[in-house]
Amino acid sequence: MINFLTSFLGSTEKPKDLKGKFYKIHPRMDICIFNNSSISIEKTTIQYNSELCIQRVYEEGEEEGMFFTLNIADFDDNEYRFLIDAILNLQFTQKGFVFNKDDMQYRFEIEESDIQQDKNFFERCVRCCFERQFQKDVDVSVDELFSWYETTTKTLVKSPALPQVTKVTFKGKAKLFYFDPSDALFKLQDDNVNVTIYEKSEFSFCLKVENQTIYEDAEINSSLNSNIINKERSFIWNKEINGKFWSLSLKFDDDFEEFLNKFSVSMYENRNKELFSKTKEEDKDYLMKGYAEDVSMDESNSERETESEDDEEKGEEEEKDESFVSADEGETEATESSNKILEVGYKHDRSFVVRGNQVGVFKHNDDKLEFQTTIKNIQTISGKSFDPSKLMLHEEDSSFLLLNPNENDKIFKMDIERGKVIEEWTVGEDIPVNNILPESKYAQMTPSKTFVGFNKGSLFRVDPRLSTPSKKAESMNYSSKVNFSAATTTGSGELAMANDKGEIRLYNKLDKRAKTAFPGLGDEIIAIDSTENGRYLLATCSSFLLVVDTLNQETGVSGYSKSLGKNKNKPIRLQLKPEHAIHMGKVCFTPAKFNVGEKEEKTIVTSTGRFVITWNFRRVKAGKTTDYQIKEYSDVIVSDQFKYNNDRSIIVTLPHNVTMAAKSSFSTPKKLRNLRDEIVNSPF
Repeated sequence: MINFLTSFLGSTEKPKDLKGKFYKIHPRMDICIFNNSSISIEKTTIQYNSELCIQRVYEEGEEEGMFFTLNIADFDDNEYRFLIDAILNLQFTQKGFVFNKDDMQYRFEIEESDIQQDKNFFERCVRCCFERQFQKDVDVSVDELFSWYETTTKTLVKSPALPQVTKVTFKGKAKLFYFDPSDALFKLQDDNVNVTIYEKSEFSFCLKVENQTIYEDAEINSSLNSNIINKERSFIWNKEINGKFWSLSLKFDDDFEEFLNKFSVSMYENRNKELFSKTKEEDKDYLMKGYAEDVSMDESNSERETESEDDEEKGEEEEKDESFVSADEGETEATESSNKILEVGYKHDRSFVVRGNQVGVFKHNDDKLEFQTTIKNIQTISGKSFDPSKLMLHEEDSSFLLLNPNENDKIFKMDIERGKVIEEWTVGEDIPVNNILPESKYAQMTPSKTFVGFNKGSLFRVDPRLSTPSKKAESMNYSSKVNFSAATTTGSGELAMANDKGEIRLYNKLDKRAKTAFPGLGDEIIAIDSTENGRYLLATCSSFLLVVDTLNQETGVSGYSKSLGKNKNKPIRLQLKPEHAIHMGKVCFTPAKFNVGEKEEKTIVTSTGRFVITWNFRRVKAGKTTDYQIKEYSDVIVSDQFKYNNDRSIIVTLPHNVTMAAKSSFSTPKKLRNLRDEIVNSPF
């Protein structure tokens, strides 16, 4: 390289500014920072120090109609400056200038290249490096200068390592589309891209989409928020670049089925760190359908049905403005803490909100909440204050069961009327209690004393009436790492346990082995709910929900009573459509719940960020998985639950307020763009 360059170099005149495109070379994608820009060398105020200055050049109409790859990075600056030093490892290549800064690689692609002019510019940069290094003017020959530069950069610089392809599992062609929010349409970006799935390391797979530009090179996991539309032979996913979300779509003419197969296998192995081929044959179909769930495209009919039901509801109830309440309306002093736990009462129409070491009590009126009081300064019997990590209503909503993160081997009972902890229990010496739940779905409405608890490796029934120090009545302990993360009970007391791999176990007796085990998709289940009859489970993962039917369709026998074996039903995957999710930022669902009460479950509610989302459960069971409604708030949603015996009213907890939302005020995603709430910030 030295001989080649020195035959052109030698001029000491300041080189002319060059024009071109400026890119950040991201490990997964080349990001165009400036579509039109100039690069120049500028002296700083410090002697022998110079900067590489790259400035954006605006042209008429540049911001209109730009392709996905040309304006995906919303940088605030119109200028970038880099101190010229050997550590930049500036190199002159066929594509222009490439250099490193803070573990990132950049490229300036020269427009209308003039070889002599370009190389004069590069020589001037090398001279600046020499001057900075030795704090003097260049006093060596050009050959010596470049010999020094090459040796120095090899010693100082280690270029950022880009992903290395080790094994290709799929290769095909497709058309690439990007979602344009302004028109709410997918638009063609490239009509002939290469689609590759490759294994970059053991159990680590990536999806790569490229033509002359690398559009995507991302790890295959749930963060892609992928959707499959079989009718359109389409694969849709999201990507985040510098805090901005984009929705992309691949449409295949050929190889679509093979792509789905390889994608699903890659997803499983990436998440579970084990070969898909070693999975039980009876579980393979369940898993494949769980990863590649088709979505309904018949949105027009869904919207008409939704609007029809909403009209019926509005006919029965007059829609009113939503009101927000907080305990500041009482005599309680405001705290620095924010709301973190919501528990809705079934027996006496009350909701309880935990903030720090106090609990706000709210009464349910017909269409709004009314603040009643605050239970202050929660303490152990010995007088130590604590912030509960769990609150559960118990004994006909007359008491709380509390968990204390500072004493995780104890369960505390508080009398609500007295506002005081009156009992403390353990289930054995140094046995942690990670979570607790009622012994049956509506046990909190009864005088029942017993309840269920669990930790990562065991589950147990707690009976406070036992005379022994340990209140553990019966238990199931696992020697292997099952890592239980969530649990729920049915109306008759059957138990479903979920873990951090997404596995679900069904028990009809707590101290016996599970009757049925559903394999995990690899994502942790953070919460799980059940219909009262136990037929359906609703599991919450960070970026999607999973509805599981526990009934053997051939025999009519429940998976709680007998193993489902190969007769496991296809799971129903619920997630936001990528083109909707890009408006909401990173999807992170709160625990999803069915509506509660004496009638059959009709609705599902959850939230992510500032958005509360509901699904019509009847249509979910019919396969309309994208038929959901949304309500947006001005702050992040902490928790949301249905009012008892009323699926049209949802209690919504925000960091500093609590409100009751009417389901009729929710909108389809299409209508959401124009809706905003005005919320009073009034912390209790």
